[in-house]
Amino acid sequence: MAHRKTILFVHFGENWIRGSERVLLDLMAGLDQRRFRALLWCNAEAIAAEARRIGVQSVISPMAYFLDYSSPRPSPMAFLRLVREGIRLIRQENVAMVHANGAAPCQWMAPAARMAGVPLLAHLHAPYHKRSRYVTLLHMASRVVGASRHVLQGLGEDGLAASRLRVVMNGIDEARLAGPDRGFRQALGISPDDFVILSVGSLIRRKGHDRLIAALTRMRTSSPARLVIVGEGEDRGALEETARHLGLQGRVHFLGGRPALAATYQDADCFALASRVEAFGLVLAEAAVCGLPCVAVATGGIPEVVQDGRTGLLVHETEEEGIIASLARNLDQLAEDATMRATMGRAGQQAVSQSFSVERMVGEFEALYGEVIAAPAGHGWRGVALDPYLRAASYWPRRRSRASA
Repeated sequence: MAHRKTILFVHFGENWIRGSERVLLDLMAGLDQRRFRALLWCNAEAIAAEARRIGVQSVISPMAYFLDYSSPRPSPMAFLRLVREGIRLIRQENVAMVHANGAAPCQWMAPAARMAGVPLLAHLHAPYHKRSRYVTLLHMASRVVGASRHVLQGLGEDGLAASRLRVVMNGIDEARLAGPDRGFRQALGISPDDFVILSVGSLIRRKGHDRLIAALTRMRTSSPARLVIVGEGEDRGALEETARHLGLQGRVHFLGGRPALAATYQDADCFALASRVEAFGLVLAEAAVCGLPCVAVATGGIPEVVQDGRTGLLVHETEEEGIIASLARNLDQLAEDATMRATMGRAGQQAVSQSFSVERMVGEFEALYGEVIAAPAGHGWRGVALDPYLRAASYWPRRRSRASA
């Protein structure tokens, strides 16, 4: 397989397996081994161990990026070390192109890839603030791929050519979801007649679990309604206290961190996600493939995943009070209409098989890799698009001048 092209995947993140890590692992596992060889460079053992389990060679080293919100103090030596290590890996492993999983690795891989003469693809799972887009050098990537159109909006506003932007929706590995899972109804003593709402996500404010707890108190369904939350995070104590304060003991259940596999989804009657910010909502597609109708807040890329009125019900209100009231109404509607739940569940399964399969995602990336490798960035700095940076450089002095006027 000497003709195989080596793709260097670079990932910087926490020591866990969540949305962007899972997408990257599914992508690397699905690549055509006759055409591509995956090599992972990361800073966390959790994803490295999973990568090794699927046969992907992994390199682990400390990583950091600078000049962004909450970044550590700038360290030129640390930055240069990462650039040099990137160049070394590209040359030593005969890398054909670099795939940065997120914006942060672009800060050192953009110069490293340019110096080594290989193209760089940036794969974004979330939108970034203007400052973050510039300090991570995203505009220097050969291609920028977003998990949704929403993710790429800011880069288009910066002036990045549409030809360098691409949307590749995340894919769901149905075989992984079918893994061993015990469900939860029996363990929690939940009656078959109870209406169960499932939510999966980190217990942080951004995921909006507090909204679902508040909505539960406003539901008017004749069937007893329960909320089951899968995930861990810094807000667990506060969320548990909120449930107690609202008198929801025994109706709100926290299962902690565990893989949300098919049996977990199938033990519920519907899925709900009340995120304040969400670039894609991978768990919504997972719930749909398991036959669950979804209720979600129409933020970020969620309307690109949930078809309002067909595979689920979306909340379009923007004020907090209206959001909670609408969540309750939508959940009541599903609780009282089993036919609607079944119809939406079937439509969701069909939509996932058509638009959100892991095979479709991998195929789109493989085609893009071939396209990018066939037209590499070239050596040195020729061809680097500086327009977004020149535009920003002229904008910021004008902004300061207006502020001081």
